[in-house]
Amino acid sequence: MRYKLRIKQKMFFWLLMAAILGSFLFLDIKKISEPTIIKAVSEQTTESIEVLENIPTTTPLAAEPSESKSEKIETSQATTTEEKIYITGVPFVVQAPFGEWKDPRQQDACEEMTTLLAVSWAEGVNKINKTEAKEKILGMVEFQEENFGESRDTSAADTIERLYVGCFNYQKVRLEENITSENIIQELRKGNLVVVPANGQLLKNIHFTQPGPERHMIIIRGFDFQTRKFITNDVGFGTGENYQYPEELLFNAIADYPSGYHVLRVGMPKTMIVVEKE
Repeated sequence: MRYKLRIKQKMFFWLLMAAILGSFLFLDIKKISEPTIIKAVSEQTTESIEVLENIPTTTPLAAEPSESKSEKIETSQATTTEEKIYITGVPFVVQAPFGEWKDPRQQDACEEMTTLLAVSWAEGVNKINKTEAKEKILGMVEFQEENFGESRDTSAADTIERLYVGCFNYQKVRLEENITSENIIQELRKGNLVVVPANGQLLKNIHFTQPGPERHMIIIRGFDFQTRKFITNDVGFGTGENYQYPEELLFNAIADYPSGYHVLRVGMPKTMIVVEKE
């Protein structure tokens, strides 16, 4: 019996020692493994942060559409709130500077006078005295009579060839055909003068000797968007500087005519002479 008791005591002792030793081993293993895991997690987190820092921010890309939209709105407002186009520095002299309307050379000198004023503007001259204006238009009349046999009515195309180029050697001028009212406004926006041939009788201008000139030329120098009127230098009467015609009225009156003296007009060709600064 005693022998069996001793054996049990020894077994209990060794089991107790094994348990104690096992607990120490478990604690050591835990202490070793825990820092390793924490370090691994720490390194992974650091790497993730570094990667995120290298990704470009998307804020500027998100801001660009907003800035673009703002620019479009500003452009739209600038267009819709536009009130007036007005070209400055355009001189004015009536085609009969001293009121000598009985002189046929001056009575039919609208082409000559509009050419003189437009070229003067293009060359930076904004004022012409009456004496100088009369001398120049009579010289232009003489030039045409000597070279073409007629000066009283010249079509838009011949006005360019004979007067702008022939008399002044001015090249920055062109003819536009089949125009619309918007085409005129577009040229004014560019800062160009527009000269149009017209049936003066359709202008219903009370300042003309009635019923008005059947063949006439007018300088258009601006447009009022509020009143929808063209601003002109009409050389056919003394107060024609900055004279305003309703858009529809003036456009309907635009009609080119053949060169010659009261040659029969066929149709109502919508043409304009565009004059650019040098």
